[in-house]
Amino acid sequence: MDERQTIDLTWKILRDDGRGRDPFSDDVSWLKNRNKRLVVFKSDMLVSSTDSPSSMTPEQIGAKAIVSCVSDFAAKGVKPLACSLSIALPRGRSNKEFVSRMAKGFGLAEKKYGVRIAGGDTGESRSEIVIDCAMLGFADRIIERRGAKVGDLLGTTGRFGLESSGLSLLLSKGKRKVSSKTFKSRAIKSVLEPEARLVQGLRICRYTSSSIDSSDGLALSLYYLAEASGLDLKVDRIPIAPGVEQFALQNSLSAEDLALFGGEEYELVFTFPRKYEKEMKKLGTIVIGTVLARASGKHSLVYLGSRVLPRVGYVHNQVPRIR
Repeated sequence: MDERQTIDLTWKILRDDGRGRDPFSDDVSWLKNRNKRLVVFKSDMLVSSTDSPSSMTPEQIGAKAIVSCVSDFAAKGVKPLACSLSIALPRGRSNKEFVSRMAKGFGLAEKKYGVRIAGGDTGESRSEIVIDCAMLGFADRIIERRGAKVGDLLGTTGRFGLESSGLSLLLSKGKRKVSSKTFKSRAIKSVLEPEARLVQGLRICRYTSSSIDSSDGLALSLYYLAEASGLDLKVDRIPIAPGVEQFALQNSLSAEDLALFGGEEYELVFTFPRKYEKEMKKLGTIVIGTVLARASGKHSLVYLGSRVLPRVGYVHNQVPRIR
């Protein structure tokens, strides 16, 4: 079973309503407190075999465990307040040096994103490094995956393909061609030291109608947005990061595929009313398309020009992340 099937079956058994659906179907969950504010919470698990290349340092592993959770809060326009960390280490890693360095990574992320680490749990694993980050925040409003309207513009906080290129470079062990040392350095750093777009998410949330982070890949994230609102999306241009097209050409790869199907780039993908285009561009938004009425009956589609994009991306238990 992939992660979506696992979630649906779990909810079906928990709620016994026959639907088997996540009641939130979003990047975070939320409940109202007595003051009618939203208590926002999220957990995200890092598993070393699928989420961290072998060249990742303990500091980078620790930081990434927090970054992935912060990214989901960024997509919702919510400032995270605190988190707890549950850690399972194999005996070979449960030593003073590794734990000290991993904790340093936690501290760097804690300071960068203003999230207080408030506790957690520890355990032992057979071979994997497993870090589960459970995060909490408060909000008056959440930008959900649903909410797009026909005519809205489609935007991103950045360009894509750099992380996929970096992963390709790391796994090739020097076999990939690259003409620019600067590009190589940037691409590899994007894999080993990903950054959540929290500042951007908090700035643009006043204008967005729907939003998601791109950790599952640009194409799949676009499908999630389209399906949540029951509409279609039309992409006029793929926001490909500088240097990716040359790297793809040198290595007989597709720059489009690197940008669309990689995953874990932690950019934000969102829709917003056309009347806010000027304000959004001032905040760094890259406009890549528009929201359309659904034309195919049952299923929402994402078009690149006149062709339909495949609904492909990174899904746990379906596509190995580190390959």
